[in-house]
Amino acid sequence: MSIDMEGRMENPYEILGVPPTANAEEIKAAYRRAAKETHPDLHDGSAERAAEFRAATDAYAILSDPAQRRRFDETGSVDSGQVLSTRAEIFAVIQHVRSVAAGAKGAARWAAFKGALWLAAGVLITGASYSAASSSPEGGTYFVMWGAILFGGLQAIRALVAYVSITVRARSIERGIWSVVTNYDFGPQELG
Repeated sequence: MSIDMEGRMENPYEILGVPPTANAEEIKAAYRRAAKETHPDLHDGSAERAAEFRAATDAYAILSDPAQRRRFDETGSVDSGQVLSTRAEIFAVIQHVRSVAAGAKGAARWAAFKGALWLAAGVLITGASYSAASSSPEGGTYFVMWGAILFGGLQAIRALVAYVSITVRARSIERGIWSVVTNYDFGPQELG
């Protein structure tokens, strides 16, 4: 949806597919439907779908605000700063959630990698020690790197659980944001 410097824009009623007489519930339902059909996360980040989603979000920002709707109905223009600000705030919050989650997931992956290295080193040293002891003609003793195996294994498992937990929590927060904005609960299959 394009909004020019005077606040003139495409018809938000047409974008959402509702008549100018639509009530708040009809507008909300139309936005939920449009959001579900055009949400970029549901369409592999398609630029075309993202533009359609932004247009639907802008149309909803206008039609859900009684003052903006009245202004559009009377003049065919809107307070473009407020519409763009509303859209920008929604996307900024979601981007922040994704950014924080990405950092936390990166730290969890690194911790899992370090744990796996400790585990692998413990198993490798134990295996080498056993191989050397069993191939010796007079026998021998070998040692087991219990500390490295247990520490590494536990760290890797804890980090993988944290990674999954962060992913689930970030998706839950994003669904909560969209639920507040649209009163529609995107299911896990719809957000990836």
